[in-house]
Amino acid sequence: AEAAEQAAAEVGQTSVLATLPVLRARAAMLRRRFDEAQRQIELSRQRQVAVGASAFIAELYQLEGLTLLLQGQPAAAERVLRPGLVALQGVGTPPEWRMGRLLLALALVRTGQPAEALALVEPDLSALHGPDALEGSTTQLTGRAAAWLVLQGCGDARAATHLALGLQEVDRRFAQMADASERARVQAAWRDGDGLRLLPQLPD
Repeated sequence: AEAAEQAAAEVGQTSVLATLPVLRARAAMLRRRFDEAQRQIELSRQRQVAVGASAFIAELYQLEGLTLLLQGQPAAAERVLRPGLVALQGVGTPPEWRMGRLLLALALVRTGQPAEALALVEPDLSALHGPDALEGSTTQLTGRAAAWLVLQGCGDARAATHLALGLQEVDRRFAQMADASERARVQAAWRDGDGLRLLPQLPD
């Protein structure tokens, strides 16, 4: 029994060590240090493969895909996000699957494949009207921005509705901020700019 407990403790410690680079990768992405983010993603992948942490491996695909999208590399993002979506189907939750589809759809739009992109996210669009549609996924604002940008890229009239949903999420996250001018700046940037590009500046 003692040997089993020791083995479990070692596995738990190894899992923590495998997860730490994910946190470092997210922090690097927020600072737009993409090379460092990629290095930490790969380190975490190696460690998580060693301990069989499949759920985290699926999340790494999404984090790497988002990092590539933020760098303007949608074709590379598509190559990462397609297998990532397959990996996620076996271990993730519905909001996580939804996030995977949204990110892949954005990569598809940006590589000139709008029809496939729209078909991929169509089943999710009505669910995104709910406040908890992306609950439990890594970054809810990412999903909101991706939905808007996919529809915008497809020339779909529903883009305006999903921009409004994204702005509501921004309001919710900035509700406790005393600086109203900062909230107004982010709202204006979402309306006038690229919501995905702005994500690293937002409190997700």
